[in-house]
Parts: sequence; structure tokens; C-alpha cells
Amino acid sequence: MFATRSCKPAATQNRPNSYPAVYCKSSASTVGAYKDGADSTEDGLVLRMSASLHQRLVQPPESSKSMLPLTHALLQARASNRPVAGAVTLAPADLDGAIAIQAEAFKARGEDVAGWKVAVRPDLGPVAAPIAGSRVIRSGGQLAAPERGLLGIEIELAVRLGAPIRRPIDRAGLLAAADAVLVGVEICATRFTDVRSTPFLALLADDMSNYGYVMGEASSLEKPAAFELPRCQVVVNGSEIFSGPLSHPDGDPLTPALTWLGTSDGWATSLDAGQFITTGALCGLLPIAGPCQIEVLAERFVPIRFWLT
Repeated sequence: MFATRSCKPAATQNRPNSYPAVYCKSSASTVGAYKDGADSTEDGLVLRMSASLHQRLVQPPESSKSMLPLTHALLQARASNRPVAGAVTLAPADLDGAIAIQAEAFKARGEDVAGWKVAVRPDLGPVAAPIAGSRVIRSGGQLAAPERGLLGIEIELAVRLGAPIRRPIDRAGLLAAADAVLVGVEICATRFTDVRSTPFLALLADDMSNYGYVMGEASSLEKPAAFELPRCQVVVNGSEIFSGPLSHPDGDPLTPALTWLGTSDGWATSLDAGQFITTGALCGLLPIAGPCQIEVLAERFVPIRFWLT
């Protein structure tokens, strides 16, 4: 949804790394089962997160009274299913502010990081948002649809890590650490009243409108071949809503991920084994309304089927 036509980062300012570090343990018990009721070790799709590996996060204030106003508003929106009003007024002034709010809100929710969605903005360079382990399911599973703010789904590829990595890292380093390429489906929803009029920095603070993620089965293809984008069909409640070749505006679907991984900006300087990184949308945002059954049939990949209930 937030990919841009240019993945060339703008000249970045030398922002001080002002985010003190705290470590949030990645929990296999909450992330690994992918919430479909199946054996968490089935097909090797468990997120293998060692208890000794930790995700480096920003240290937010401990007291809710000291939270940034947008952090508090986003948490209230998630708890009450009421949208955040006054997005323009609450929006952070700069990228550092958006990153701080994003990290503060994510930690306050007590979530584990399962993966990262990435984009490259001409005005900001590479940006990323965490995907919560509690919102990740496997094909065959179901996820409760949001009561409001559902925007649609995006078809993507996801690179799953078999070994931890530390940013900055290049393509060779990423592929050496990767153990699988999967088709993924991002479910997008907004916590704001009107996503179109909301400043991007506010959207970034709100995890770039991520609501959930559906993981397909690991590809048995060799890694380079797995990044050759297939034809795809998307069917919702028995009706086709997309059919055609998947594509990325930069040609190489790894460009946004590699641009972000090639820097050390943000609050994730290291990623754990079992976490994944997305390519971003490969057929744009496909509007849907829940509840519904969704099927994704991509050539050379095992079909995906899941339910928003």
C-alpha cells in the first residue's frame, strides 16, 4: 500500500541515534504456532525464535502519562475500535518522531516482532514497520476481521530468516541468512478516521496500517528463482478480484528490503532467526470487506486459503 514508484533513497540527514536500547525477547510460544491450531512444527513454518536472541527496541516511557499524544491515541483506538481523530494535529513532525511513536506503541501492546514490512519514500528514504506475532497466521487459519478501518489485502513475497542478521547487510548476506521464500498476504487496516488525509508520518507511526499477515508454505525453489514473480489469481468468497502477473515498480522485489537493510536507521538494528521481511505489495492494494474467505493462487507456490471472520 505504501510502496512508491522510486526506491532510490533521498539524501538522508545525519540523524543522531537517540533511541536508547531495550531488549524484547522473541517468543516462540506466542509467535511460532501461527495461530491456526496446527502443530507448530508442521512443515517447518514455525517461527524459530531462540530465547537467547532478542530484538533491539526503543526504550519508551514506562508511565502512560508520559506517552506521546499519538501513542496514547493509537492505543486507545486499538482498545476501543474507535478511530483516531485529529491526525494532522497529532502527526509527528519528523521521521525520528514517527519511529519513536511506533516503537513506544508496539512495546506498550506487549507484542513480539514476527516480521517487518518495508517501503522506500522519495522524501524519507527507507522506512519499516513491525508485524506483530499475534497477528500472523498460516494458510488454512483464520483471523478476526477489524470492526472498522479494513482497507484491503496486498499480495507479497516474504523472506524468512534461518539465522540472525545485523544491519547494515547486503543482498549476499540476506540470502545467506534466508531459509525460505514464501507468498504472503498482508491485511491492511487503519486506526485513523480517513487514511487518505492522514499524513504519512502518522501512518508510519501506526505500523504503516498493518493489521495482520498470512504466511504461505515455504517455496521449494532455489532462492534466486523464487524471486521471479509469478502470475497470480486472488479469489474472495468465490469471486475473482485479481488475475495477472505480479510485479514490482523497481523490477527487483527485494529492492525496498535491501535498501532498508543496508542502513542502520530505526529501532531494529538486528533481526532474529524466524523473523521475515516483506517485499511490499506486488499487485497494489486489493479492497475487500470482511468477513470473507480469501484464496491466493500463485504459480509455482502452494495455494493460500484463509478466513477473516
